[in-house]
Amino acid sequence: MAKLFNNIRKKLVLDKPSVSRTSNYLKYAIGEIVLVVIGILIALSINTWNEKRLLKKKEIILVTQLLEDAKADSIFFNSRVQLFKSQISSYNYLSSLCNDTLQDSLPNKFTNEIGPFIIAGYQSNLIINNPDAYTILSNDILKRKIRIYQAKYDFVKLSIIYYNDRTKSYSSPIFLKYYKLFEEMANNKAFNLDTFKPLCNYKDILGVYSNLKGLSINVLDQIEPFLKVNSALIDDLKSYLDKN
Repeated sequence: MAKLFNNIRKKLVLDKPSVSRTSNYLKYAIGEIVLVVIGILIALSINTWNEKRLLKKKEIILVTQLLEDAKADSIFFNSRVQLFKSQISSYNYLSSLCNDTLQDSLPNKFTNEIGPFIIAGYQSNLIINNPDAYTILSNDILKRKIRIYQAKYDFVKLSIIYYNDRTKSYSSPIFLKYYKLFEEMANNKAFNLDTFKPLCNYKDILGVYSNLKGLSINVLDQIEPFLKVNSALIDDLKSYLDKN
């Protein structure tokens, strides 16, 4: 098309002035404008295509990262399930110890359990590492799943934070009163249920055990639905990557 306009321009230069020549000049000018507009539209189209390609590449990288972090969250929060189940067992055993209703087989079993008054971590790799995920993602299904994931995680986080706060509040005076006992346990790194027998003399200890057990159950009640959302998100992230 550019060659055609060059030929027209040469012809106009060589032609004698006339009405016909003026008309040809107008046609040529209009043609030049059309050619420029077409060039601009093509350039914009290429630029838009390139931007979409880069955004798609960025999204695939993000989804890959989200998948890895979601898998890490799955492993971590499944470990939280085991931790809080262990805490529930610990408080059941300790309550039985103080009530003198403990079965003979339990003290040995307790040595394989995590002790009481544990402070638990609650960080989510997916939430911490990808704060802008919801904004960057263009896939509506993934955006919705991320929003649900965030909401379920917030419940888990709050329940563990509250458990930790209560554990610190309850255990601090106990640690102060029986610091030699806990110091010896820390140094030996071995204990059984009978080691905690002196704590039965602490005022309201059964209430402490009961409250922390209840808070542990509450944490589990929040983690279990979160892990279902986690599993569903992992499946959706894998599906997205398989299709792209």
